[in-house]
Amino acid sequence: MTGVTKVQKSTPVIHPLFRESQFVGISDYNTVFRNPAILATRLLDSPQALHWGYACIYGVNSFAARPDALPQSQSIRPRDGIRTVPMQYACNKGIGQLSAEDISSVRQHFVDLADCIHFKVTAFNKPGRQGQCTCADPSHDGKGYNSIIEFSDILCKLPHSKHKQTAKEIATVDLYIANIMLHEIVHALNFKLMGPRVEDFFETSFVAENGWELQSRIFGMVPYMNDANPSDTNWHTWQTHSLSNASYNLDKICRHSWKLPKEQSRYYFDPQFAVMLCSDAFWENEYVQRGALALIPTPVRNLCRSTKRTDVTRGIPQSIRDLFRDSAKSYAEKKYARFANPQRTIRSAPEEPEG
Repeated sequence: MTGVTKVQKSTPVIHPLFRESQFVGISDYNTVFRNPAILATRLLDSPQALHWGYACIYGVNSFAARPDALPQSQSIRPRDGIRTVPMQYACNKGIGQLSAEDISSVRQHFVDLADCIHFKVTAFNKPGRQGQCTCADPSHDGKGYNSIIEFSDILCKLPHSKHKQTAKEIATVDLYIANIMLHEIVHALNFKLMGPRVEDFFETSFVAENGWELQSRIFGMVPYMNDANPSDTNWHTWQTHSLSNASYNLDKICRHSWKLPKEQSRYYFDPQFAVMLCSDAFWENEYVQRGALALIPTPVRNLCRSTKRTDVTRGIPQSIRDLFRDSAKSYAEKKYARFANPQRTIRSAPEEPEG
């Protein structure tokens, strides 16, 4: 484990995914995206993001219960070459258990993804939409697909009004834009690896949605910010029926929908947490000392330490709850031992299950 869980001293660099050359037709990159790009770079290289990346890329597939909209008792073949039935994937390693070679391989996939995406700002017709990733066309090398990632023009106007915002509001906006960057690039990763196919369930998740999955696998919950009022921010659980209000068709991407809580559970978002994440001092000191745990907000930390088991605590990913375990073995070693992939074979989309 030496050299595996050691966190390198951070420097404010920008990942190839988020450099200015990736943003098309945007003249104010330094105002809007530079600081979020630095934060997204750091979060993408956190132990928990690398863990999710490893599982998504090198995890092992297994069949899963089908979403309600899909026939349950007959074979479904790919429609127009596109797989329509989600699988389940997992790996036998928890956060902090990747080898140096595992980490290097995941990082390389993230670097390679930069050749397959570009960002732009869009005036969305749907109110409340803040970002989206669209599968564009096959890449020139024949490996996967290119993607276009769009940001809401309303959201991108917020950094221009810094003189009207407090330092806490500015940091909250930067954190939120960084999270949208991460949310959308993992959809692009799925397109690159598997083409325009349906996404899969990570471990026992009820909803197959990579963007929310990654965000919750970093912090334990996902942040919400009202772009009309940056001070209106909270942490919330994402796997609820409330997703249908955000235009997600749960009948197609959710299994065991009867198990989903009806509403999101919302918790206080301390803007000082955003200020901390946006500072070099945090990444060069506290993060170096504490690694993954330093990125867990107080509400999630308190819930993970609680002995009560509720819909909320179950809504926090097992990989995050596992950070607070006492046992020597991780949950992944115990629960997903048969999902080992020592050769790091890239996860692929298998034939549809029969019946």
